[in-house]
Amino acid sequence: PTYYTVDSLCRRIGVVTPSPKSLVDYLRGMGYRSTLTHFDGRAFKTEAPIDVVEDSILSLRMGR
Repeated sequence: PTYYTVDSLCRRIGVVTPSPKSLVDYLRGMGYRSTLTHFDGRAFKTEAPIDVVEDSILSLRMGR
């Protein structure tokens, strides 16, 4: 799994930051292993490809 911080991804794509938990739950709902990290409250690990992670952030922002 790859480690990301929600804040850095959202800055990169120019959107407001969703909660890390909502993003992890969304990715899990799509069938990807995802978990929050214990060492950074704004970070998570997932096996989802980066394009899926970014699309998921955009979908959460649009209420899908």
